[in-house]
Amino acid sequence: MKLFENPPDPYSTRPRRYSELCFAYYQESARADMSRVRSLIEKLFSEFPEGEHKTSLASSMRASDDGFDSAFFELFLYSLT
Repeated sequence: MKLFENPPDPYSTRPRRYSELCFAYYQESARADMSRVRSLIEKLFSEFPEGEHKTSLASSMRASDDGFDSAFFELFLYSLT
């Protein structure tokens, strides 16, 4: 299961809009630094065990910035073990 399913728009190098969700910006942005962020998040997500909780994490990341922050933190903590 991949978290970022679509490739970014190759022409989208703009900064993040104020009301734009983090996940939506990371999904769309073609900036080099965002590519590194996407790669890191995708790597952490791929190392997380398959199951219902992984699906729930993906949904949380896509739903809101608070959900993104908490799901990313959980992925980060899991990677430390």
